[in-house]
Amino acid sequence: MEVRASKSEFSKVLAVFSKVVGRGRVWFLGYVGMSAGDGRVRLRGTDRNVYLRVEVPAQVSAEGGEVFVELRELLKVVKALREKELHLHMDGDRLVVQAGNIKSRLKVEVRDLPFPEFPQAVYTGTLPAAVLLEGLQKVSFAASKEGGWSLDCMLVDGKGEYVNFVASDGHKLTIMRKAVPFNQTIKINRIAFPVLEKLLSKSDVVKVGQTEDFTFLADSGSNWEIAVRTNEVSYPDYEAVIPTEIETKVKLNIEDLRTFVSGAGEGESLVFHIENGGVKMRLVNGEEDRATAEVKAVVEGKSMTIGFHPKFIKAFTDIHKEGTVEMLLADPEFQALFKLSDDYLYIVAPLKLK
Repeated sequence: MEVRASKSEFSKVLAVFSKVVGRGRVWFLGYVGMSAGDGRVRLRGTDRNVYLRVEVPAQVSAEGGEVFVELRELLKVVKALREKELHLHMDGDRLVVQAGNIKSRLKVEVRDLPFPEFPQAVYTGTLPAAVLLEGLQKVSFAASKEGGWSLDCMLVDGKGEYVNFVASDGHKLTIMRKAVPFNQTIKINRIAFPVLEKLLSKSDVVKVGQTEDFTFLADSGSNWEIAVRTNEVSYPDYEAVIPTEIETKVKLNIEDLRTFVSGAGEGESLVFHIENGGVKMRLVNGEEDRATAEVKAVVEGKSMTIGFHPKFIKAFTDIHKEGTVEMLLADPEFQALFKLSDDYLYIVAPLKLK
């Protein structure tokens, strides 16, 4: 194998692999497989939960069978080089990585390793990469961080003429609707979120599919492909928890909300006192007010006092930092709906106030 490739492009691809490779305890899962042919360097790696394949454009002088090289060492060497072009070639059992006059020789494994093969992929639909990326960026923050159950993922729920991107941890729920035709339902486990954000930014259209064990996504131009392990647990009926019998409507400036909640400390509660004259917000620690603010708001309906854990509101304002949000309330003990538009809903469980 002998190839020349862009140092910048190759380094970026290795950085993506670093979010997958090396997370397990099995030594060879810290390696990436590398081969060359048809004007490309082909790389693959896995931690047995995420399987990743990426192709990098290259000038291929000599093709060769697959070799395995430790990702950590390869990435360290490539990052240290300053030239724009990399020259990679085999010399016995060593991979020579050269840029200009600087060479590094890395030991590779050329023997057969029990390296996991990429699962058999099934593709049954497509989505615009930009739409899927927006879903990840605006919805995935609400996904559960606890692995092994139905909510540790983002749900992509096709409804025919539109698709819902959904994430929840049981305390907060985000639903974003996009007017893109899609007729399937897939789950993307949160362990793949950081990898996908990098991959999707380079693509136009993404092929998608799902089997009993894996969700598959691939660039339509064959530049990358990923398989993410999933589970058989059904996603809860998220539409059933959207409040419908609204008693109070409040229109707030997001910047006012973000500024106030940013000062919340550990163990504090965020309390809203809502009256026709406006809204008073309090940060409460036990029975003590630590901070208060009265903000301009448009209020319709009943007066109400309702409380939330500040971190759930902060999670929302970290993503949406300006504009207006409508808070729709049914009851102080029932989940509240924060509505940016008909296409973006954020639902939060309230605190039980004394």
